[in-house]
Amino acid sequence: MKCFDNYIGVLGCNMPIPESWLYVNSLPGMPLMSIDMIANPEQVNFVGIWNDVQIRASHRLLSEVTSRFSKRYKIKSINHSNNIGRVIDATTIYPQSSSVLRGLFISQNIDSCSCSSNLQAINIQSLLFYNNGTERNITFYIIDASTNATLYSVTKTVVAGWNYIPIEQTFNSDKLYLLFGEETVSSVSLPLTSQIRENWCRCVQSLCDTDCCDGEVKGIEFTNVADLTTFTKGDDSFGLSAIYSLTCSYEPLICENRNVFKTAYWYLLGLELVIERIYSSRMNWWKINKTENESLIELFTARADEAIQQAVDGINLDMKDVCLACDNNISIINMMP
Repeated sequence: MKCFDNYIGVLGCNMPIPESWLYVNSLPGMPLMSIDMIANPEQVNFVGIWNDVQIRASHRLLSEVTSRFSKRYKIKSINHSNNIGRVIDATTIYPQSSSVLRGLFISQNIDSCSCSSNLQAINIQSLLFYNNGTERNITFYIIDASTNATLYSVTKTVVAGWNYIPIEQTFNSDKLYLLFGEETVSSVSLPLTSQIRENWCRCVQSLCDTDCCDGEVKGIEFTNVADLTTFTKGDDSFGLSAIYSLTCSYEPLICENRNVFKTAYWYLLGLELVIERIYSSRMNWWKINKTENESLIELFTARADEAIQQAVDGINLDMKDVCLACDNNISIINMMP
């Protein structure tokens, strides 16, 4: 979960102050030196270790929270991936411009007849871009269409022909712009067929169980990168394709309530650091101190479990949430022999 990146910090070495005001090396048995001394050649120093540990801890937090909520709610599973495809019209060329952004607009609309959900998100698996010119650098953006905030950006060196840009991220937004900069390259036509639009609409409607939910896939062009309020929509994505899906997950809920889950995440970071210490290829005092490592694993596991359970118990979901199955109440009845 990207929302937890550097949310908890490392005290020392001019590291920035985290938003949570918590530091992993404030935990018992976690001095900064113990983190730095277990780095392997690939990780180089404690920064490399810290990045790896954050990924594992955030994934573990999502898994634990999902497991606990599943005892109370049944979340819908949406197994529908949408692919724009690669059928281009190379005879239609859009000229380059230094102030133009082009690409896709994707939205999912929940009408008043259903209850919107903070478990709902759009997952972008990958982008594909057809480069009509020679090798060059192009910047790709994913922007929240409701706030115009940039959620993701990456600059890639693209070659002539199709280029694959992996994303593999979930965005807690109901409207997204998938864009690329047009500073040095013209673009070809990629028509958005009615089948592409209908597939996405069916995906959104399957979530609501009614016809009042709808989705939209359009090509979009901004003629002024400084003004994202002025644009033109159409049925051409200018050579940009995407693989995307609608998802129901507890990840958006966790990210919107980071403060509620920060203590649990804090202890999970400590736990993952001890595990990293045990399996480090570098021999040092912290690695060989088996008794302390076992004691810390037991302590951090217990504290994390307690914090996760308290956070989950304090959250009640709306029974009309579109991401919850209609038979979402799960009861466990103990039968006496």
